[in-house]
Amino acid sequence: ARAYGTFRQEVWVMSGLAHPNVTSLKGYCVDPYAMVMDFVRCGDLYAFLHDAARPLDWPLRLKLALDIATGMAFLHALTPPLLHRDLKSPNILLDSLDPRAPVCAKVSDFGLSSLLFLSSFKERVADRAVANPTWLAPEVLNEEEYSERSDVYALGVMLHELLTR
Repeated sequence: ARAYGTFRQEVWVMSGLAHPNVTSLKGYCVDPYAMVMDFVRCGDLYAFLHDAARPLDWPLRLKLALDIATGMAFLHALTPPLLHRDLKSPNILLDSLDPRAPVCAKVSDFGLSSLLFLSSFKERVADRAVANPTWLAPEVLNEEEYSERSDVYALGVMLHELLTR
């Protein structure tokens, strides 16, 4: 029942999203639980950054940062805003490694996302399905109220990853 609820929520969230810097849902089935999404050929940002053999020049770093920020700005501009709540480099998919491409990076994995109907949101870290502290904002770790700014904190951590690899 829990797996079905999580799957249903992610399908519901993704079905209403249409932006070049956000992975789009093409279809789904429930036996087995599966979602068909954009084909994103270059893997995830985390694996890319940790492969020293792959070149990462400044134009590509800036394009990736801009694409991620643009995707998150779209999510936060929705009414009500959509909190990703699990923003991290493994959840950024790379569509291209050419900084001149229209889209290089797409925000993905909306399993923990929620619409912000209140001015803030509170959740116990122990109750999170994913509790990797690397990308979690201090207010999330302290189990205090958080909002879009917590996603911005995670974006800042990813910008640091882009800077330092």
